[in-house]
Amino acid sequence: MLRVLTLAVILGITAAQIPGVVLAGFDVVAYHDLKPTDDGLLGDEIYFTHYKGWEFWFVNQTNVDRFNANPEKFVPQWGGFCSWGIAYEFPDSPPSPTHGYPWVVNSTIQCLGPPCDPKSGWAILNDKLYCSINRNIMDRFIALESTNHSIEKGDARWTNWFGSTTSPPFNTDCNYPKAWYSQCMYRLKQMGCCALGNCDN
Repeated sequence: MLRVLTLAVILGITAAQIPGVVLAGFDVVAYHDLKPTDDGLLGDEIYFTHYKGWEFWFVNQTNVDRFNANPEKFVPQWGGFCSWGIAYEFPDSPPSPTHGYPWVVNSTIQCLGPPCDPKSGWAILNDKLYCSINRNIMDRFIALESTNHSIEKGDARWTNWFGSTTSPPFNTDCNYPKAWYSQCMYRLKQMGCCALGNCDN
């Protein structure tokens, strides 16, 4: 934790802007206690735990303990990347720049980046946490579930990539607002992902 605190002091940034913390430090347990229209709660760096090598922050020790007792219940689906993006954007086949954003994973490249707004773009569906770039996109995702099977589409894609819907990698840099998103776009450009699709966001 010292490295995180030192980084915050040196850079003069808030906890939610520190790279390497899942969902920018928002408490993944607290969402389950909120009303659907509530804002997510930013955790505190003193209440943290690690799961499969990934760091999560919480608002209190109670939520740390709840998470540790059953992490599979609380980790975000599809890594905490945008639910709409994972379910609907840039189909794996055929990959082409005309297909839009470069969300694709294969044996040679991993281009993940549909962003999440952990403050307002979240939803609990079937007792599982999902996130999208904003509340409006999440509402569209939910509205299509009954006819287009949004969750089934995303489940199939993420499971094909990583083995299960709760498997890492988790989203530590592709978070909105845009001030937080610049590191994610830099990563995508450095990896060559933008050659596969549109990185202008």
